Amino acid sequence: MDTNIIFSYFLKKLFEKKGKQIEARVANFLIISSKNVKYVVSILTKAEIIRKLRSEFSFEKEDIEKAWNDFISEVSPDYTQVSQSVEEIYREIISIVLDIPIKKRVTNLEHLIVAKKNNLIFVTGDREIAEKCRKFYEKIWSYNKLRGFYERRNDLKLQKK
Repeated sequence: MDTNIIFSYFLKKLFEKKGKQIEARVANFLIISSKNVKYVVSILTKAEIIRKLRSEFSFEKEDIEKAWNDFISEVSPDYTQVSQSVEEIYREIISIVLDIPIKKRVTNLEHLIVAKKNNLIFVTGDREIAEKCRKFYEKIWSYNKLRGFYERRNDLKLQKK
C-alpha cells in the first residue's frame, strides 16, 4: 500500500489523542477489512508516514511511534523487506519515467517496484500511477477497487464507525 492509503489512520489516531474527531472512512475500512485482507507495508511506508507526521503536522516522536505500533496491532499488516538496492529500484524508476510521463514525485513508484518484486497488489491513491503504470505492472488497484473487492467478497457494505 502506498502511504496515501493508510495515512488517514495515523491522523485519526493522533487527532483523537488531542480530543479532535476527524472523518476517517479509509482508516475505519482498513481496521475492519484487516480481518479478511492481508495488508503489507515496508520500511518505505514507515519512513514516509513518520516524515509526514513529523514535518507536516509537528507530532512528537513518542506519539508517532505509538501510532505506528497501534497501526501494527490494529491492522496487523505483514512486513516485507526491501531487498533491492537503491540502485536497482531507481534503475526501474528511470525505465518507467523514460517510458511514461509522470508528473509527481517518485515515492509511489518506489512502493510500486517493491510490490512488483514481491508479486503483491499495489494499492494506491495516486491516480496518475494507477492509470498510467499498468503497462509496467498490472496488479495496481485504487482504494475504490480494493473496497469494492472487499465488499463483493464479503457480501456486505461497511457500516460507518
